[in-house]
Amino acid sequence: MMKLSRILFLSFIALIILLTLYGIYVYRGTVNAWSETYRETGEIHREDIIPETGENLTSILLLIIDQEGLKGIEDMDDPGRADAVLLILLNKNSGKITALSIPRDLRVEVSPEKSEKLTNTYVYGPEVTIRIVEDLLKFPVDHYIAFNYKAFADLVDAMGGIEIEPDESIASRFESIEEGPQVLDGRLAQFYVRFRSDHEGDFGRMRRQQQVLDALIHQAVNPRSFIFVGRFFTIAKENMRHNIPIELILERELDVTSISGDNFDKITLEGHGAIIDGIWYMLPDLISLYNIQNKLRSELDSSKADTVR
Repeated sequence: MMKLSRILFLSFIALIILLTLYGIYVYRGTVNAWSETYRETGEIHREDIIPETGENLTSILLLIIDQEGLKGIEDMDDPGRADAVLLILLNKNSGKITALSIPRDLRVEVSPEKSEKLTNTYVYGPEVTIRIVEDLLKFPVDHYIAFNYKAFADLVDAMGGIEIEPDESIASRFESIEEGPQVLDGRLAQFYVRFRSDHEGDFGRMRRQQQVLDALIHQAVNPRSFIFVGRFFTIAKENMRHNIPIELILERELDVTSISGDNFDKITLEGHGAIIDGIWYMLPDLISLYNIQNKLRSELDSSKADTVR
């Protein structure tokens, strides 16, 4: 039983989102916390060409919300910008995790008359961001989980920090991180995943975000992380929103115990910058987009194939 719990806990740390699912299996009191953070999304009109994921593949849109524009308000029911956008695939057939980073400044069509940066679409509601990502990738999004940077920093601190090895130094007026192996606390980890004032820009930030996800996987092996499970629910209650019904977890329809953090694939949608009507946008590289669409479909096919485990 303990070994199974560790596997589930490891998977959740890797995605952040799965940590709460684990706790629900362990602590009965977390059901209320999970229900309080649930927000039903509006209707999403999915294109006919977009398939269903099926029972062995779950797709979750993971959003880190920047609420600095709200003058310090940290209420997840107030709109904010999606500062980081990742599509996470959980393939229960192969045990594989796929994390796709999508540029926050990607130019997308909110309506036939209006284009926006992807980061701004969360203001209209998570269902709008979900629809736009589905239209872009021609792939379904089953659920979303959104949390703010306060939750991210608190999570890292609750784990006792994360081990990171930056391949170059980064610095701003207020913070700096040198290259080489080190342990980052929540404040510095937040700076690390948000920094983009170098030659790599958004792509460097997406690379660092994926590096942090990888670090969270390995940090979960530390037995100390198990001690802090209860703390995660306090963090989530105030700083997270999602549309995963509690019934899916209690009835084990969203059972992720077969997922392994050892099989973790990180990919990024490439693009190039352009100024349109005086606004700087990121435009997708069509070859990169085509390859990613095929890769996602390949994961879908893999989840449906007969696999001997």
